[in-house]
Amino acid sequence: MSDLENLITRSGYNRYADEGFRRHTEIQARVKKLLVEKKAREEKNRVLLNQKPELFVT
Repeated sequence: MSDLENLITRSGYNRYADEGFRRHTEIQARVKKLLVEKKAREEKNRVLLNQKPELFVT
């Protein structure tokens, strides 16, 4: 383990950088899912609004 730590230190790598990248990737996936869901809801609403009024029951 110390060899890996020495390599990280000598090379100037940020050993915590991967944590931020992983979190960013998770956030991107969540946003993508939310956008797909929003688009589906908007499409459903568009279809409902374009239906003939007599199809709606009050």
